[in-house]
Amino acid sequence: MVVTNATLQATARATFCFGRALRMFVMNSILRLMVAVALAAFTLLMSHAGSLPRTPVLTHEQPPKNGGYTVTNTFHYEGYLWTTIAGERLREGTNDGIGRASRFDFPNAIANSAAETGWVCDGKNKTIRNLTARPNDFAVRTIVGKPGIAGTMDGTNRHTSISLPGGIACENPTLIYFTDVLSNTVRKIDVRGTNYILTTVAGTPGVAGCVDGSDSAAQFFQPVGIVSAGPGKLFITEPTNNTVRAINVSGTNYIVSTLMGSAGTSGKSDGDARVARFNSPWGLAIYSKTNLLVADSGNHTIRMVTFSNNRPIASTIVGSPTIHGQTDGMNNNARFNYPHGIAADPFGNVFVADSNNHSIRKITRVGTNWVVTTIGGLPGIPGFAD
Repeated sequence: MVVTNATLQATARATFCFGRALRMFVMNSILRLMVAVALAAFTLLMSHAGSLPRTPVLTHEQPPKNGGYTVTNTFHYEGYLWTTIAGERLREGTNDGIGRASRFDFPNAIANSAAETGWVCDGKNKTIRNLTARPNDFAVRTIVGKPGIAGTMDGTNRHTSISLPGGIACENPTLIYFTDVLSNTVRKIDVRGTNYILTTVAGTPGVAGCVDGSDSAAQFFQPVGIVSAGPGKLFITEPTNNTVRAINVSGTNYIVSTLMGSAGTSGKSDGDARVARFNSPWGLAIYSKTNLLVADSGNHTIRMVTFSNNRPIASTIVGSPTIHGQTDGMNNNARFNYPHGIAADPFGNVFVADSNNHSIRKITRVGTNWVVTTIGGLPGIPGFAD
């Protein structure tokens, strides 16, 4: 399993988080969080046409409109503005607060549950933080976990503990899931008014393995990526096991199964669940409502899992297995260097945190081809300049 600092200091999932600060990506008229740092990747994108809106809204990228950015060819846009919105570069801490007065310590994943609301896995602080857009800035507050204190305690608000939050996903504005990497579990946050109820739903704290089953009978080995595919359906990656797992909620039970990959066996082969293999799969995203995207980090590729009659089939859409690099281009001519975070919008745009390249890449489908362009960061050069 590869753990790196990603985005210009540590890259994140889809606009980046640099070092210990969250960054915002401004483009055409969208605000979207995608992250950065150590164990995952993400980013905060904000669309823009002309000038920044007074009240940022977490939404999705929209098709081109007049003004706001330049179309340089049929494949991608230019004119991306990156801005630090919370935290201060190279200054770790636990402070809640407004904008740069707040502090993080290696935030590694982020998800949005509704307009103007995001949730951040603050890795080294072992907490989940809330990020809320205000008229002119962003407010940060801790909702579960005790800063700097590792544990597995369920409960309410800060009367809880987390070993190492790895990935986070929102099923709806009141139901949030995250992977607790070092406790080998998947945990749930129920938002009830001003209270946040933390519960372990799958896996047993401290027990590592790759066992399918229900609730605590299931076993994980350092789960990282997680995404919601709709009510009662989750997908999870295990870089150490080289597997993609699924959770189906049935009543009060959480039923865990292995979707693809073979525990302990790395590989690069495409195909159905019997033959498909992965090498440290990391980030996950849902593409076009029904397909699953996987950042196959150790293979330096992006994979897509489609479902035919509920039968999963994996294919490599961009990158060349085991060959790393920084080349933009189409299909297997593009190169990545340990991609970690990934996000997709409803309009067919995919964003990747390319960790060891310290850059954010964009993937666009053009006919039967997939076109990769670099939209943020200088490949191979870490930093934190807005």
